[in-house]
Amino acid sequence: MSIAEIPAFNIIEDKIKEIAKEINIYHTVHIPNRMVYVFKLQNKSRRCDVLFSREFLEDLNDFTGSKTSGYWKNMISELTLKLVEPIERNGLIPYSKEVLKKLIFDHVQQELQNREHINKFNLIGKPYQEGSLEHFLKVKFEDSERAEVGLAFDELKSQGVLIPTYKDIINPEDWVKINDKAVPQSIAEPEKKVSQPMDDSKMIGDVKFPIKQYMAYHEGLKKLLGVVKQRKKEAENLGLDGALFSEEESRISGMIEYVEDGLKQASSSEVFISGISVGSLRFLKAGAFMEILHLEREKSRTSSPRIKEAVQHKINDIKTDVNTGVFENIPPADCLADVEDVGTGLTDSPFRYDVVLSYAREDREYVDQLANLLRQPGFNVFYDRFEEANLWGKNLYDYLSDIYRNQGRYCVMFLSKDYARKLWTTHERQNAQERAFKANQEYILPIKIDDTKIPGILDTVGYLDIREKSIEEIFEVLKQKLKAK
Repeated sequence: MSIAEIPAFNIIEDKIKEIAKEINIYHTVHIPNRMVYVFKLQNKSRRCDVLFSREFLEDLNDFTGSKTSGYWKNMISELTLKLVEPIERNGLIPYSKEVLKKLIFDHVQQELQNREHINKFNLIGKPYQEGSLEHFLKVKFEDSERAEVGLAFDELKSQGVLIPTYKDIINPEDWVKINDKAVPQSIAEPEKKVSQPMDDSKMIGDVKFPIKQYMAYHEGLKKLLGVVKQRKKEAENLGLDGALFSEEESRISGMIEYVEDGLKQASSSEVFISGISVGSLRFLKAGAFMEILHLEREKSRTSSPRIKEAVQHKINDIKTDVNTGVFENIPPADCLADVEDVGTGLTDSPFRYDVVLSYAREDREYVDQLANLLRQPGFNVFYDRFEEANLWGKNLYDYLSDIYRNQGRYCVMFLSKDYARKLWTTHERQNAQERAFKANQEYILPIKIDDTKIPGILDTVGYLDIREKSIEEIFEVLKQKLKAK
């Protein structure tokens, strides 16, 4: 492959020389089915691979705006990060002490999955014998680097990140494990940020529900209880601990009995619950979703348009209830995950996503706001930043064809001059247009950022304009459209 065929090759090369003049690009590989380029870098005997998406390189290559703009600075910052991490990890530039400390920590953490403790000199090695850290990094240390590794190891001990186990008689100080209680955030950065679990014991206070509204939750709880009892029985048949589902069974049974006793004595049109907790609300929300699933199945079994319409109206009412008021931002109880195909009951359609978003990365600021707003009330959104793990390694050309042609209820397109010129957005748009043509009904919901003409998007198609409405206003319009069916 010639240099001329690789987008932004000179920009990449200049940035590499800025990091270290001794590093060379000795080969490049294009992987068409993944739409990525692999840059193979070398400094003396050390090598590393750096992967860039074709879209990212084309963005760098095609940019014609000011090099002092925030957008260009963000792209260059992203480029630098993509290069520096593999270059540092593979030793193409001298290891800093902070980088070595992070690498040692990562290696020790991995080793402790299979052993009780690890020895300092087994890790750093000796001039005539490679250490385990070298095998971990797939490099061979020079003597000066080995000395730096030793100093970084000792510093981790002095900081209390690594602590001796004192279980070896000959050199007890050199056998260490990780001190989880004293690990600085800069060293023990988790691979995945996990949000803190919701405190189910937190009290919300007294609440009142109209009887008609509450009965949907109540009937759903009964159905959920049946599923939980079935899962409990299955666990017992497999010889597993019967307590696996006991807590959920007890909680749901208690809630059903509490309300049924209250209903026998009630004379008003409301169900009053004193001192309800977050946990109880989560179970009620799970019950509501269970009832939605039941109604969806009933709707699919009838051929009467009038019955379908009435059932759909009831489904819409329940969805509105559980996404507002006291239920807002409360997730359903975890046991809902044990209901097979529960996802089909949470939307008005057989589609995997309520909305699929199509945009150029220059317009990501708007898209990011809309995607996060859509998530809050529980809409399913296809947005690449939400799907990084899922997209990693896939044949994106075929996968995205399916997403934009088959998997969305609506496709929201952010139309701009950048959208018009990109290969990936053209691919997304063409698949969405094929779906719209075959379905012969509204599917593409355009949002104008500027007045660029987009092939296949007629001037007569209704659109929203970012210059006339804020993202929050657009979200409100979209929310009404999603609830309309």
